[in-house]
Amino acid sequence: MENRLILREVKKSYEIPCRCLCEHAGFEMLNLLDQDEVPIQSKGAWLKQGIRSWGKIIRSLGRIRKAEHLILIGNYMSLFAVLLNKLHIIHPRRLYWWGFQIRGDKMQKLLKAAFRVLYSRNLYFILFSQYEKQLYARKMGLKNDCFLSIPYGDWTNLPKDDASGRPEEEDYYFTGGYSNRDYAGLLEAWKDIDQKLVVIGSKNNADLWAYTQGPGNPRVKVLLDTPPEVFEAYLQGAKACILPFKTDTGASGQTVALRCMKNRKLIISSRITAMEEYVENGKTGFLLDDLKQELPGVIQRVENSDSALQAMLDAQETLFESTFSHDVIVEKLLALFS
Repeated sequence: MENRLILREVKKSYEIPCRCLCEHAGFEMLNLLDQDEVPIQSKGAWLKQGIRSWGKIIRSLGRIRKAEHLILIGNYMSLFAVLLNKLHIIHPRRLYWWGFQIRGDKMQKLLKAAFRVLYSRNLYFILFSQYEKQLYARKMGLKNDCFLSIPYGDWTNLPKDDASGRPEEEDYYFTGGYSNRDYAGLLEAWKDIDQKLVVIGSKNNADLWAYTQGPGNPRVKVLLDTPPEVFEAYLQGAKACILPFKTDTGASGQTVALRCMKNRKLIISSRITAMEEYVENGKTGFLLDDLKQELPGVIQRVENSDSALQAMLDAQETLFESTFSHDVIVEKLLALFS
């Protein structure tokens, strides 16, 4: 049996797929830091966490070198491990960077320059969207065959409608999440929409933080850094969910999109590559090129209870069950490492 190892920066990161790979695909787990995952942090905090993991990698080289298949989970830790791989300090037969993603144009330029030096033929990037393969191959200047994909699906297998309590607000639209969100653009567009909007983000979203310091909009409620159950409750109580994105950098918004799909919430999203796997424009939801121009008309369709919207929700539910449900995604995961 081949020696297979998952090298994870912190505990509980991608817990379900990791457990699945350990139970069914022969992997062992090595957590580098004795702490649980913190999903939303500042860039500086992510970097400090990654650097702390480097020392544990050095101290664990004996075990890591034995791995023929090595999965890396944690971006800054992964970059260091890729450097060690290039230097042949470690050199598994296959090295996988799990959940590779690029956050912004500046990061894309830095990584493209880095991989001109660090790329090796045993290195593979696991993406969470098939649409990202060509996007990242083009952005990184690498061949398509080093990018593997598995849809970002329902790993948690949570039941529908599992929020602990409903919010006081009624008759509202919802938007939430942290990375790559164009909240400034959405809030500007909402000035022309006479409906209530609830926004749940983070103080690390600079445009949201700035908005909370200003006069605001009486139709908009902004909450920052809420517990997961509060986020879930607001999502489940909404008439529809809006996902505004700044740039088409790859993976963004899949977690929120999945929660919407599972709870039959219409998705209204900026048009980015990753969302094309979750939303077929006009069939399972809406992909908008210009929030300011297009969003008011879409909101009006929702308010008019357009019969076509129910057909969209039915098609969205079918897509979820056939492509992103827990059993389907686990089968795809095991096939990737069979």
